[in-house]
Amino acid sequence: MSAGYLTHGSRTWAELLEGLRASRTARVLTILALFPAFFLVPFYAFILQLRVQFGHWPSHSDGMAKYMDAPLLGIASRFCFLSPFVALGVVSIAFWTRRKSAAFPTGWIVGLLILSIFLVISDLIYDPGGFLWWAFD
Repeated sequence: MSAGYLTHGSRTWAELLEGLRASRTARVLTILALFPAFFLVPFYAFILQLRVQFGHWPSHSDGMAKYMDAPLLGIASRFCFLSPFVALGVVSIAFWTRRKSAAFPTGWIVGLLILSIFLVISDLIYDPGGFLWWAFD
């Protein structure tokens, strides 16, 4: 028995470590694939904060807007700004890792990324409550 083989099964140490590394990478890329949709969480938390603070939902030409404190809106804008770069990185790393390991779940990760982007785009199109346009106003 050579030093490269485990005593359990016929997998080499390199194959075992490659599987562990791929699964850790898959977990991280799965979380990062949902990154574009994370923009919606601080944005709607900001909207709820304003609802509680002002006693009404924000609307266009709202005179109360000058009294608002907007740290959550800053967080949401950072998520929105970084989303394309994270998406490009996720796709690049997923396909690069797939070239090294045929068992890597590239389809799952890219599918989650597409779903996340679709969720953000549908929110931009339908804009429930008109809050996105209010924020751009």
